Amino acid sequence: LLKKGNGKGKDFSLPLPAFVTAVAFFLLGLSVYLYLPIRSLQNPFMDWGDTERLGDFLEVLLRRQFGLGSSAYSMERGLMQGGYYLRLLREQFTFPGLAVGLVGVLFFIRRTLTPSLFTLILFLIHGPVTILFLNPAREDLYAIDVMVIPSFAVFSIFVGIGLLFVYSGITALFMRGPIKGRDRAVSVFLTFIFLSIPSTLLYANLR
Repeated sequence: LLKKGNGKGKDFSLPLPAFVTAVAFFLLGLSVYLYLPIRSLQNPFMDWGDTERLGDFLEVLLRRQFGLGSSAYSMERGLMQGGYYLRLLREQFTFPGLAVGLVGVLFFIRRTLTPSLFTLILFLIHGPVTILFLNPAREDLYAIDVMVIPSFAVFSIFVGIGLLFVYSGITALFMRGPIKGRDRAVSVFLTFIFLSIPSTLLYANLR
């Protein structure tokens, strides 16, 4: 990742100063957790997790106090959790939204590799990885719904990019040669596409 490019083809290496800066900001973001043991040392009236001890601090940091997680990892359990997350995605975006979002992922990766991979990793961490890490039992799956909301926000970006791809594809396909009334027909069709998917998602989430 930090290796210098050889000047041939695309160079996706990260300069050392940029890497150090990224790590520094990552640690800065984590530093808010230092408030927990500092506050716990004051023995407040409400001392969530009693985090002045390292073991208890890790329990809170890894969210083990919520009781979700289990050491019983298995393929069957993972498939069950993955299926539940896919159902959540379908409920939020419906099948047309999922299809457009997947098109957006492929188009994004094709156009800009590094930003697209970063966004995809962000989606995976806040969605499937979160569920697999918490490893809830079937009866506890409902508790992770709110925890994967950030992944829905990221997937919305993919849906938007997918709509742009649909727009550019339709424009390239139909805007060839002089055809009377063509511009108006294409505009009406694109307006229908761009309004139908958000309207469908809104209906799916309000019903």
